[in-house]
Amino acid sequence: MTMLHHIPLAELKVSKLNVRKHGPKDIASLAASIAANGVLQPLVVRATDEGYEIIAGQRRFLAAKSLDTTDPETPDTVPCIVLDRCDDAAAVEASLAENIERLPMDEMDQHEAFMALRRKGLECADIAAHFGITEQVVKRRLALANLIPDIRRLYRQGEIDAKTLHILTLASKERQRAWVQLVTDPDATPPPFWQLKAWLLGGSEIATRAALFDEADYTGAITTDLFGEDRFFTDADEFWRLQNAAIVALQEKFGASGWKDVRVVPPSERFEAWDHEPATKAQGGNVVIDVEPDGTVTVHKGIKRRGSKPRNDRSTASEGELRTANPLLSRDQN
Repeated sequence: MTMLHHIPLAELKVSKLNVRKHGPKDIASLAASIAANGVLQPLVVRATDEGYEIIAGQRRFLAAKSLDTTDPETPDTVPCIVLDRCDDAAAVEASLAENIERLPMDEMDQHEAFMALRRKGLECADIAAHFGITEQVVKRRLALANLIPDIRRLYRQGEIDAKTLHILTLASKERQRAWVQLVTDPDATPPPFWQLKAWLLGGSEIATRAALFDEADYTGAITTDLFGEDRFFTDADEFWRLQNAAIVALQEKFGASGWKDVRVVPPSERFEAWDHEPATKAQGGNVVIDVEPDGTVTVHKGIKRRGSKPRNDRSTASEGELRTANPLLSRDQN
C-alpha cells in the first residue's frame, strides 16, 4: 500500500531508474513557485538502505534543493508517495508515466526506458497500455536502437533534430557511419534534409505504395519507416523488373480497350501535363502512362496535345513503345 510522507531533502536522491537522464535546465520558474507555495505535487519514491530514491519528481526535487537554505521559509521536507514492494519494471513505469505527461523528455530517454521494460519482459502492447500511448509510438522509440552511438551522441548534443534522427533509423550501420563522417567533416557537404532519405537508402527510395504489382511477388527485403506511413523496397532492380512488367500489362490493357495511342514516358523525361487537354477517343485522345523516378505511375487517360506544334517532351516516345522505366539506368545515362 502506498502512503504519503514528508521526507527531508537530505534523505532523497535521484534513482538510477529515473528515466530523465538529462538534468532539467528550466527549473527556475518551478523553484519560484515552490518558494511561494511549497511542493504541491508529491514525489514518487521508494525506500533504500541509505534513505529514499526518487522514481518520479526529479524536477521538483532539484528545484526545491536550489532554494536558499538560510531562508526560514524554505521547505526542508517534501511530500512523497512511498512505493511499497516496487519492482524495477514498475519503478520505470512510474517515472515515465509522469514524465510523458509533463515536460517532454528526450526521445533517447524514452527509448532507454522502453528498452529497460522490454528487457524485463513487457511487450510493446503492455508498455503502450501503461502510458496511454499507441503501440506504434512504442515501436518508434524502440527503433532508435538501430542508431550507432555517434548518432545518438550528436542528437544528445543538439547537433541533429528529431526528424533527422527518425530518418537515420532506416539506414544500415555502414550508411550511418558514412553520414556521420560527412556531418563531422568541416570540409564535406552532407546531403540536405530533403535528400537525406534517398541518400541513406542508396538512391533507391521506392515506397511499396508505388507498386502496380502484387507485393507478394516481390521476394526482396522491405524497410519500414516507423516514423512515417511508408514502407520501402530495398531491392530496386527486382522492383523495376516487376513494375515494368506491370506497366507493359497496363499498356496492353488500354490498347485492347480501344485507345490507339498508349504511350509510356520513363523517369528520365518529363511529361508536360499543362501542354495537354481533355479529348475523347473520337477526338484523337490518347493515354499517357507517366513513370516517376520513385516508381510512382500516373495514368493520364483521354488527353491530347494542345495544337500541333512539336515540343521537346516525352511525346518523343514511339507510339505503343515501352521504354525501360528504370531510374537507375537513367541516372547512368545522364
